[in-house]
Amino acid sequence: MHRVMASLFWAFLLTGCETRAPVPASDRTPPERTAEPSAAAPEALAAQVPVPEVSTPTPAEAAPKSSGRKRSAPKAAPRISAKARSYDPNGPGFPLLQAPKEALRGFPVDRNGKVDWVRSLESNLISPRADLYGKAQMQTLDLDILMKRTKDMPWVLFPHRPHSEWLACANCHPRPFVEKSGENQITMDSIMRGEHCGTCHDKVAFSIFLCERCHSVPHPGSPAAWW
Repeated sequence: MHRVMASLFWAFLLTGCETRAPVPASDRTPPERTAEPSAAAPEALAAQVPVPEVSTPTPAEAAPKSSGRKRSAPKAAPRISAKARSYDPNGPGFPLLQAPKEALRGFPVDRNGKVDWVRSLESNLISPRADLYGKAQMQTLDLDILMKRTKDMPWVLFPHRPHSEWLACANCHPRPFVEKSGENQITMDSIMRGEHCGTCHDKVAFSIFLCERCHSVPHPGSPAAWW
């Protein structure tokens, strides 16, 4: 009886303390874990971000929107100088304006290259009007005045005829010239200040530095032309 009990005891003890061979690491099954999301590559992230579509506007769409006010096309500007802005582009004569070089092509010129208006009159290249409609006649005066108070310079011969072909008498009398001999104290200083002859000359008439145009009559003691 004691032997049977001892055998059962040892059998029970050996069964509870059974030793098993170790399992290699390659054969071990890792415990199941919840899968964690892995970090995506930058390229993959960029592919996942929606990119808005950009369309190229057509020329009609890119053009500025008008205010709805209809504008008329500007008239063709004539070939004139920068002073063209001084004229009214809506005037009926605006398209007829010409540049000075175009309008005065072929006119005789003086030694300064400016138009010689007296020669132009004599050549009938121009015909000044006495009134707006060209019906009246110019009242010309063929009278020369010799001015001798010129010191050493040649005397001045003032011709009325070419002046009165351009101007009415009231343009010069009683201002800037009094119609009485000896009453007009004309000097080169006054002329250069824009008085007397300087009212027109060096502005719309020939330059006052074309001395021979006025000082045209030599006299005893006057020097040879130095200008």
